[in-house]
Amino acid sequence: MIFKSRLAIVTVILAGIVQFVGCSDNPSKPPVPEPEPAGWYWQHPMPQGNAITRIRMRNSYVGTAVGNDGTILRTLDGGITWEVQVSHTTNALWGVYFTDVNIGTAVGVNGTVLRTTDGGAVWRSQASGTDSFLSCVIFTDKDTGFAVGNSGTIIHTADGGKSWTSQVSGAVDELDWAVFNGPNIGVVVGQNGTILRTNNGGVSWQKQKSGTENHLYGLSFTGISTGTAVGEDGTVLRTIDGGATWSAQASSSNLDLYSVSFVSQEEGFVVGYAGLILHTINGGVSWQTQNSGTRNQILSVQCVGSDIAFVAGGGIGKTLDCGTTWGRLFEYTESDLRDVDFVGKEFGTAVGTGGRILRTLDGGANWNIQARETESLLYGVSFACRDTGTIVGENGTVMRTTDGGANWNFQESG
Repeated sequence: MIFKSRLAIVTVILAGIVQFVGCSDNPSKPPVPEPEPAGWYWQHPMPQGNAITRIRMRNSYVGTAVGNDGTILRTLDGGITWEVQVSHTTNALWGVYFTDVNIGTAVGVNGTVLRTTDGGAVWRSQASGTDSFLSCVIFTDKDTGFAVGNSGTIIHTADGGKSWTSQVSGAVDELDWAVFNGPNIGVVVGQNGTILRTNNGGVSWQKQKSGTENHLYGLSFTGISTGTAVGEDGTVLRTIDGGATWSAQASSSNLDLYSVSFVSQEEGFVVGYAGLILHTINGGVSWQTQNSGTRNQILSVQCVGSDIAFVAGGGIGKTLDCGTTWGRLFEYTESDLRDVDFVGKEFGTAVGTGGRILRTLDGGANWNIQARETESLLYGVSFACRDTGTIVGENGTVMRTTDGGANWNFQESG
């Protein structure tokens, strides 16, 4: 993928930080400290720190997210909490689909196909018959499914993902996303403006004219006829005849667009590079930028109701009001962290590449990303007390705070 190499995998672990229980069942007794974990344990972000590439929600409560290093996460409460599941692979995963609450399939690099029959408690590797990068998987019913990937790869299952066979796509370019409307009609998009269409369940595929050579990453249909494809340099294409013909729409952005999801023929979301979220209420005639609260790439979006949508990329976000506000359920930092300093057990600051500053007030249980004052690499941080601290970095960067890091002021370094 053109954009996949931009992803950073960040590991942030801290050791020896004691956490305390905040309340007690018996108010006459002081809180009892929890046992301190032995060795090293994960702190930020929770519940894990790998980049999330794709999210699929079965409804507003139950969903699964996948990502780098074989990451699989599952939520049963609308994203409030996420359970880390064991995938038994370190391959990056880029697609996931559940046909019901228990049976699901995940796909990724090196032809990886994983299958679960118990909601993800156990994932087992399946033979895919390919070593291609698989970027998307979709099922039309409990038995029939398709996965697509690079070099025009399309594989097909007729037994719920237990076994897979190759289909002849007629394409040589990377394929990134697939949508099926029923068992027979399907559309696939990919590199160099590739759009493929089948009306016989993938027995044969026909290349459609897209009118662009830009890479197409995402695709969404509402019904059999109306669909939208998105891609690099702000590309948005629209079809009203089931993918037979496509016309360009103005997106108001020249950033790469990675995913699209429509809740109706008129209302939808597009996400992309540098935290971009676009929203339309008129079928893509016009798009408005929404504040995502992140600069990380957003790689996946899914609407699960008239007001609710989820996004995933650096972390996972959610809106309950059609995108008027987006809340971060968790987020990783794309920066390498170079130094950390604590004042006591609770108050700490970490700094790193790209001017990144993180702050904790609870001993590292939670870290908040501070406003970025510089893009310079920050090498070190030191606090004389809770309020007064100094950060140093490349190009003579020196910053000082007197309010605990709420504000940082540049100093002359000479």
